[in-house]
Amino acid sequence: MLDNNSQPFLSDKNQLKRFNPNFDFKRVLYRAIKYWYLSGGIFLFAILLAFLANRYAEKIYPVTMSIIIKESEENTQSAELLYTNSLINPYRNFYNEIYLLKSIPLIQEVVEDLGFSTSVYKEGNVLTLEKYNRLPYTLNWVSSPKDITNTISFRIEVETDTTFFISSKNNAQPRIRGFLGDTLTISGSSFYFTKKFSVDVVPEEEFILRLENSLITAQRYIKELNVNWAQEGSSVIDLSLYGIIPNKNIDFLSQMVKVYTENDLARKVETSERTIEFIELQMKEISDSLKFVELQLEAFKDKNVITDLGAEAQRLFLKVENLEEKKGQLKVEESYLQYLNDYIENDKNFDKVILPSTLGISDPILSALITRMVDAQLSLNASIPQNENPVFLRGQNAILEIRSSIKESVKSKKATIKISNNQIDEDIKNIELQLRKLPKAERQLVSIERQYKFSENLYNFLSQKRTEASISKASAVSDIQVINPALKTSSFIYPNKQFNYILAIVFGIIIPFVLYVSLEYFNNKIQSKEDIEHLTNIPFSGSIGHSNHSSNFVVNENPKSAMAESFRALRANLNFFNKETKHGIGNTFLITSSVSGEGKTFTTINLGAIFALSGKKTLLIGADLRKPRLHKEFNIENNTGLSNYLIGNMQVSDIIKETQFDQLFVMCSGPIPPNPAELLLKKNMAELLEKVKKIFDVVIIDTSPLGLVTDALTLSGLVDHSIYIIRQGHTPARTIGVLDELLEQQKIEELSIVLNDVVTTASGYGYSYGYGYGNGKKSGNGYYE
Repeated sequence: MLDNNSQPFLSDKNQLKRFNPNFDFKRVLYRAIKYWYLSGGIFLFAILLAFLANRYAEKIYPVTMSIIIKESEENTQSAELLYTNSLINPYRNFYNEIYLLKSIPLIQEVVEDLGFSTSVYKEGNVLTLEKYNRLPYTLNWVSSPKDITNTISFRIEVETDTTFFISSKNNAQPRIRGFLGDTLTISGSSFYFTKKFSVDVVPEEEFILRLENSLITAQRYIKELNVNWAQEGSSVIDLSLYGIIPNKNIDFLSQMVKVYTENDLARKVETSERTIEFIELQMKEISDSLKFVELQLEAFKDKNVITDLGAEAQRLFLKVENLEEKKGQLKVEESYLQYLNDYIENDKNFDKVILPSTLGISDPILSALITRMVDAQLSLNASIPQNENPVFLRGQNAILEIRSSIKESVKSKKATIKISNNQIDEDIKNIELQLRKLPKAERQLVSIERQYKFSENLYNFLSQKRTEASISKASAVSDIQVINPALKTSSFIYPNKQFNYILAIVFGIIIPFVLYVSLEYFNNKIQSKEDIEHLTNIPFSGSIGHSNHSSNFVVNENPKSAMAESFRALRANLNFFNKETKHGIGNTFLITSSVSGEGKTFTTINLGAIFALSGKKTLLIGADLRKPRLHKEFNIENNTGLSNYLIGNMQVSDIIKETQFDQLFVMCSGPIPPNPAELLLKKNMAELLEKVKKIFDVVIIDTSPLGLVTDALTLSGLVDHSIYIIRQGHTPARTIGVLDELLEQQKIEELSIVLNDVVTTASGYGYSYGYGYGNGKKSGNGYYE
């Protein structure tokens, strides 16, 4: 906990300062060289992932097929009677073909025909792969695959051509032996096996049989199936399917086109049959009338000598015949309208309606409405029949609206026919008034001939239409023709081996690079002299390399080492900060840092040692009254020291102790007091320093971290120069802000920075551009205290 007089480590002003040193690519390169094994490991790992992906990823093969939907104009080279008939070439909306090819009923029928709701898998060491046509048995459903509610999986072990063992996939049920033809029931679904081929697999080979609802399988194929026009304006459709088993997809596309072609032909044949049925019903009624009139005509000729009409009677008869012919056409049209009205009232599939053009009825409005209804029904057939399906609901609503419009059109058309019939009846009535002027025999003959001709013409008209419908039925061919059969177009398209390896190489290089760049970019620790100079204008007094010694007495034990040279350089640099005092050249130094572990004690010991080696009588004062450590390094008892003097219990001479090194003396901190900050504020501390300055050439004070307590600030005003220790890669850059603030507030005057624990590479370049020693190996805990 901080003392009352202490400052927070960073004020709001200092918090505004952000560490933004120059980005150093040399440090990035150093990390890449230092951690080459990490870079190599990432690279090899990326290559391994690419190899495993290429080795074990399921290979995807493309299967394509092309069909053409022939247009009406393509058939005009054959008999005109056949191919201009609307029964053979009914209206076809080409925009619907894409949806029809991907319709649920069509795909579900294909799935059930091929038995694709049943899949056979083989377990491997790594992957479980589907084995198409590998099982020597054919599964036959007793109950429909549509009845399966949940996906069922079980194991089947081939024993012989006729026997097998079956068990649940998770071995929850005991294994039982089965025979071909035996009915098996699993999860409410019943089926049996029949022989497909002789066993050409290893006996006791085990498979996994997976059964699912055919609708689920169909929906999966619809998602995977690609159906597109070859180009805009053409009638060629390209079909493609991607999967791990090309032969299975070839069978699927072939069967799908086959079923689609059969459905197209069946629709044409059914339309012809419905037309024939309608015409024959009309002809049956007319045939009875025609026979009755024939008998009347024969009886009249037997009783009367007149068998031919006169000129006037012939003229009137022809006029009546024309009117009766028109009336007959209206009768056929009226019968069709009644059929159409009954059809839309009672039928549910509105794509099988007889078109009016097949009976010679020309009504563009009614034909357009029926065409729209057929299109809507075909679109509805291609969607999933569920009440929650918005496409299905929109289709139903569209059909209801079209049906309502057709009813209104039929009603209007019947009213028009009624008016036309009334007009024809009026014209016939006028002619009949003229016929009354003829002799009775001629009048009777005209009446009988008129009825005969009316029935005969109507019968002949319907007979012609029946013949056309029969010819259409017999000669109907599908408009669907295969151009390119289903086949595997190339080798597998996934995985792309070359691309995967290239990707692995790229990522194997980029990932380490990004890692090292990120470490450099987001690093908020001081790394070099340049970082310090970028953050503050406080003088830089020197660098101390990394020590590999287990002891903190590096200078004394190795006075000719590079480490000792770095402290000699620091000693020389400190001479530039010395100033004249009333006692001569300033010789008191305070050493502090931001937090513990940055090397204050290590620097104090070795800086004092380098002064002592130069012949200067040097005193090290342990002023860290909170966490004393200096006595431990010299293996001295801490029962007496600075704290004893400050409370007035001892004299200066009583607390100064010799060390094992010449010219180097130590004043330990003494027992830990309860109020260290208050003790250091006493005038006794200033008096102590004045006394020891007269005795020693150099005085170095090891104090508490500046960023934690205010002890160092209290003592900084009593010394000639303060040294702030920054440890490379350890001291946060934001701590520099507190130094600038203290200088601005004049709470500390003479201050310089020392960069400690500088690591270099074997080539001499490291994170720093000052002194750098060592190979990066750290040993000895004392160095960091």
